[in-house]
Amino acid sequence: MTRIGWIGVGRMGAALVARLIAAGHAVTVYNRTRAKAEAVSGATVAGAIADLAGFDVVFTSLPDSPRFAEVAGALLDAGGCRVLVDTSTAAPDASQRVRERAAAAGTALLAAPVSGNPGAVAAGDATLVVSGPREAFDEVCGLLGALGRAVTYVGEGESARVAKLCHNIVLGVLTQALAEVTVMAEKAGIPRSAFLGFRNDSVLGSTFTRYKTPALVGLGFTPSFTTELLRKDFDLGLAAARALAAPVPLAALTHRLIQAAVATGHGEEDFAALLVEQARAAGLDRKPEGRAVRPGRVRGRGARAAGSGGGLERRTRPRRGRRVPGRPGRAGRAPGICRPPVRGMRSRGPVSTAGCDRGRVTTGPRAPSAVSPQAVVVAEGVASGDGGEE
Repeated sequence: MTRIGWIGVGRMGAALVARLIAAGHAVTVYNRTRAKAEAVSGATVAGAIADLAGFDVVFTSLPDSPRFAEVAGALLDAGGCRVLVDTSTAAPDASQRVRERAAAAGTALLAAPVSGNPGAVAAGDATLVVSGPREAFDEVCGLLGALGRAVTYVGEGESARVAKLCHNIVLGVLTQALAEVTVMAEKAGIPRSAFLGFRNDSVLGSTFTRYKTPALVGLGFTPSFTTELLRKDFDLGLAAARALAAPVPLAALTHRLIQAAVATGHGEEDFAALLVEQARAAGLDRKPEGRAVRPGRVRGRGARAAGSGGGLERRTRPRRGRRVPGRPGRAGRAPGICRPPVRGMRSRGPVSTAGCDRGRVTTGPRAPSAVSPQAVVVAEGVASGDGGEE
């Protein structure tokens, strides 16, 4: 049996571990605050990081680059493991230093940052982007597939770190744009619920915008991902862009607005609070409106009254028997794409597992990444995890 360890069971880590356990895997967990480890149902609790030395696979879910380096160093000092998988959002240069030290100790490092908050993980909607030695990815792809609905391998080195930073830049820019147009519509007398309902049902609607609609309508900013964490990821992303000589003017402007939101007291609130500062700039009196809605759920179809909030939970589904573009049907799967993930370490052959029971795995080229770790030198110490604090 594959021995699996996990270090860091904060909100994100605990949700990810729960998925491995639900998939039938035995997991030994360590957390700096032992009570959090003991709260993970079905897991064995380790007393120290060193207790996980010699395991086949050890996952980490940590809040920042310094903590990742510290934890990885302690594990490697104790003898390391065969494959170390870090699910955090970390600085590429810090990760590269850990990678080099791990390789010298005989441990393969996979960077596997997660897109999605703990709620998305629990629902099976998270996605992962992975980089590192291809052989190591081949071995653990079954475990990665159990963590979310899709896993994408993007190459060697720190490619996954850069991909996740690009992802979070889009997250911030999109949220700021959504806040601006929502405030503009409201100033014109259109209730937020009506405008967002229209937008979500249009071609521009997405899982993300539907998910954020309840917060924007009800002005409830209990965090799934804080504004402070988003600011830190923008710090990393802009530094990476400068190192790569890749202009990101919209991201730079959004970074200033995110920083302003943090400075005015929204740092520990959900980043949807960007709407508050946009409303303030527009001289708009903010009030919660409509009934509470759960993100992304369907209550019914048909017309909605302006301001009622009705229909905001609508999720359009294809009619039975119709194919969704880009999603192969059971009878027409592409060669080498569909294969259920295995529970053990030794998965061979095609590593893509689109449409399988526990996630879709897609891969990029086997060639080394075009992004060298030396080209991406960013400020260590400001990386952020997605709620993966210990």
